[in-house]
This record gives sequence, structure tokens and C-alpha cells, in this order.
Amino acid sequence: MTFRYEDSVNSSTNPSSSFDKELECKLSQFSDPPPESGSSSPQYCLRQWDSLLCWPPTKNGSLAIVPCFGEMNGIQYDTSQNASKWCNSNGTWDIANYSLCEIIERVSQDDQYEATGIETTTMIYSVGYVLSLIVLLIAVWIFVYFKDLRCLRNKIHTNLMCTYILADFMWIVMKSW
Repeated sequence: MTFRYEDSVNSSTNPSSSFDKELECKLSQFSDPPPESGSSSPQYCLRQWDSLLCWPPTKNGSLAIVPCFGEMNGIQYDTSQNASKWCNSNGTWDIANYSLCEIIERVSQDDQYEATGIETTTMIYSVGYVLSLIVLLIAVWIFVYFKDLRCLRNKIHTNLMCTYILADFMWIVMKSW
């Protein structure tokens, strides 16, 4: 047995914020209670808000199906698909299945220009780090090779250049990952 709840898709009744949606769900618990049964054990899973969707009262042993949420954390989702949640025989909800709620991929021209800008910037950084690495290696080689240049000040500078060499090398390695 399957229960479909289409009301949350209607954009005219769909509140804009998550808090409004939660409040609407909680208020509808009181205005639209589930049918009462004569037995002491619950025959329905009660309406529940799980921070994404409002799950309607559903008969035990049934699957509740509601349309996917439209947005979460600023990311748009496909509302033509459905999320599902199983109502157990003891009147408790199981974990919701949101696997069909997929992100809507919209690549605008601004995003394409931004990606091109990022690639250009990364290329400029890469060239700069490689040139820096080459020049630093040459400078360290000069300080080490020529014995006349050995003094405390140059040893300090050699150590400083070695740290820059390591930093450049690590940036190049991390970027290539």
C-alpha cells in the first residue's frame, strides 16, 4: 500500500523558509489528525518533520511517498522525483530514502567564465612556483658551491631558501593531486 502526498509540491502553498515549512507541518498535525483506531496499538505513523520534508500520517506497513525538496543549502534539487519513507508495523518511521532527489545541474555562462578564470589563475600560479623553484635551486647551488661565499649570513639565507624550495615543491605536488 502506498500513500502519495502531493500538497508540498504546490509552490503557492510552499513556504519559503525551512522554519515556515516545519511550522506548517507541526500545525497540520493538530488541524488534520490521523484517523483514530479502536485498539491500543497505533495504526498510523504520525505526521513528522525530518528537517527536509513533512511526512504525512501513514498507515502501518505502508510506504509514504512525497515529492523531493526543492532546495537545500542553496542547491536546487529535482522536485519531479520522489522521496520515500517506510512506516513500520509498530507505528514508527524508518529512515527516509532521498536517493532519487538529485541535484539539478545548471551551468550558466557565468560559471563557465569563472571556471576559465580559475584555470588561468592556476596556470599563472604554477608557472610562478616552477620559476621560483628553479631560481631558488640555482641560488642555493651557488651558495653551496662557492666556498668564498660561506659565512653566517649566507648560511641563514641558504636555510631560508631551502624552506621556500620545500614550500614551492609541496604546492606543486598538492596541485597535481
